[in-house]
Amino acid sequence: YTINGYPKNDVVQETLFDKVESFKSIGQDNRKVLVIRDSFSTYMYPYFNPEFSNVHYIHITEYYSGVLNDIDPDIVIIECAERYLDRFRTFSII
Repeated sequence: YTINGYPKNDVVQETLFDKVESFKSIGQDNRKVLVIRDSFSTYMYPYFNPEFSNVHYIHITEYYSGVLNDIDPDIVIIECAERYLDRFRTFSII
């Protein structure tokens, strides 16, 4: 789905940390966001990236606990399709 009329700020992709996709924008919300994701989150990029000034994404299979220290996010979002919920049997954010 696409939300018409959603504000679009200029977004710049950066490479800051290994295996992490990082985006900067002039978003009104200055909090740093870390999204631990699967492939479904790709469709959230056009909405998260312009809203927040710093958004960082890492695939759940590439996640390592040092990411929390490296990025020091204000918000952590874990996005996972329901068919992959079994990953949380062994997943730990720390």
